[in-house]
Amino acid sequence: MFRHFLLTSRSTGIRFAVTYFFVRCLYLITPLTTTALIHSVEIRDRNQFIVLALFYIVLFLLTQWMDYQSDIAEGNCYTDSYQNLLKLIRRKIANRDYRCTELSLDEINQLVGQDFEKANRYFFVEIVRFVYYLFSISFIVFVLFSQSWQIAAVIVVVAAVLIPLNLKTGNTIEDSSNDSLEAMRTLKSMVHDQYMTDRESRFSSIQQINDSLFEKGLSDFQKKNKRKNKEQAFYLNIVSYGSMNMLITFVMILVCFFVFKGDLSFSTLYLFNSYASQLWSPGEFIFEFRAKYKENAPIFEKIRKLSSMKESDDLKQTGIIVSGLENMENPCISH
Repeated sequence: MFRHFLLTSRSTGIRFAVTYFFVRCLYLITPLTTTALIHSVEIRDRNQFIVLALFYIVLFLLTQWMDYQSDIAEGNCYTDSYQNLLKLIRRKIANRDYRCTELSLDEINQLVGQDFEKANRYFFVEIVRFVYYLFSISFIVFVLFSQSWQIAAVIVVVAAVLIPLNLKTGNTIEDSSNDSLEAMRTLKSMVHDQYMTDRESRFSSIQQINDSLFEKGLSDFQKKNKRKNKEQAFYLNIVSYGSMNMLITFVMILVCFFVFKGDLSFSTLYLFNSYASQLWSPGEFIFEFRAKYKENAPIFEKIRKLSSMKESDDLKQTGIIVSGLENMENPCISH
C-alpha cells in the first residue's frame, strides 16, 4: 500500500508528510516539557523554570502555526487529488479507443463523486497518519517504560484489551445507524409516491392502504431511531470515553501510589496521564486501519483500471501520470 501516492502528486504529498510529522512530534514532546516545567517548580529551581517557561511558550506558538500549515497541506492533498483525477478522466475521454473501452458516464459520475469523497483520504493522508501513529505509540511506550515499567505494562495491557472491544462495539452502532437510515429512506419514498399520485386516487382505497403503510413506516423509523440513539449514547459515554477515562483514573491512582512510596516524583503524574490518553486515538486508528483501507480497495482498483485503459494512438496527448499505476494488467492496456 506504500508503493504509490495514487492521485496525490509527490511534491504535495511530501509537503503534507513533513509538516504533519513535525507538528505531531511537537505535540508528542509537549508532555515531557510540561513535566520538566512542573519538576522545576517542585525543586524550586528559578533559572530552570524561566528557561522551560520560555521554551513552553515558544513550543505553544510553533505548534499552533504548524497545525495551521498542516491543515493547509492536507487540504492541498485533497485539491491535488481531485484535480489529478479530473485530468486523468478528461485525458481518457479525449483519447479513448472506442474499439476497446469500458468507460461509461455512470462510472465517471460515481468516481468523481461518492467514490472520491469516500476514499480520497486513503490515497495518501491516512497512510502518513498510520506511519506516524506507529512511531508515536513506540515513543510513548518507551518513555513510560523508562519512568516505571510496572505502570507502563498496566497501561499497554489495558489499552490493548479495551481498544479492540471499543471498535467491536462501534460496529453494532454502524448497523443500527444503517437500519435507521433505511427506514428514513422508506418514508421519503412514500412521501415522494404520494406527491406523484394524481387527484383522482387521493380518496380511493389505494390511498387508504398507503396511509396505513406510512403509519407503519413511521412506527418502524421511531423504533429503529430510538435504538440507534440509545446505542450511540451508551457507546460514547460508557464504552468509548468511559473506557479511556477509566484508564486515566486508574493510572492516576497507581502513579499517586508510587509517588507516595517515593518511587516516582510528583511531576510524573502529568506525564503518565497525558501519555495514557494519547495512546487511545493512535490505538483505535491502527486497529481499524486495515479494515478501512480494504473497504476502499475497490475504488483504488477503479483508478488503476482507468489509468491503464488503452488510448487511441492517433489521439494521444501529453497528460498526467499517476505514480505506480502504469503497468497494471488489463485487456485494454497500451504497450
